[in-house]
Amino acid sequence: MIRFPPLTDRSSWKSLKDLIVAGGVVALPVEYAYALSESPEFSGEHAFRCERNRRLFDLKLRSPEKPILYLAGSLEVVGRFARIPENPRTRTLLRNWPGFLTLVLPAKPLAMQLGMSQKGGVAFRVPGPLLLRQFLCYLGTPLSGTSLNLSGKSPLGNPSDIVRTFPSLDGIVDGGTLPGHPASPVINVTRTPPVVLRTGMLKH
Repeated sequence: MIRFPPLTDRSSWKSLKDLIVAGGVVALPVEYAYALSESPEFSGEHAFRCERNRRLFDLKLRSPEKPILYLAGSLEVVGRFARIPENPRTRTLLRNWPGFLTLVLPAKPLAMQLGMSQKGGVAFRVPGPLLLRQFLCYLGTPLSGTSLNLSGKSPLGNPSDIVRTFPSLDGIVDGGTLPGHPASPVINVTRTPPVVLRTGMLKH
């Protein structure tokens, strides 16, 4: 397992990107917790992965039928994988981006091909922290943002606990100890009116 310094150290970004593009799975600090992050767009052969993120589910001991949210650095990246509805309610919700809000958007064919879509939708968040967004833009592709925990267990926020629980991770970005909660709100905008799937806490 490769230990990377915090994202404030930009000299490590290329090595981190190389690992992810090669199909690596990393522990990535996000707003309140660590995410189990891999790119649905790349495999070890640098080719499209046409099944769900199998390694991610194996690591979490999680059913592949459960949806995964994705982190993107910008609306432009989201737009490659999802259609952004042009209606007043969705536009109002999008004012919370960048921020601590997950939206389920209508999936485009690429998201469906990569197994990112559940029932025609794909969940995205453009996160609030500037350095995280900048790294995601540098990466140029979304990363899974599911919480770093074994299925049914509490999220892990301590790097030592993460290394001990997930020894087969390819890398961990040191973000210090994080609280592991709260969870982001999740709103499905593929329906009219939008449906709140998880209340969570909206961070301003």
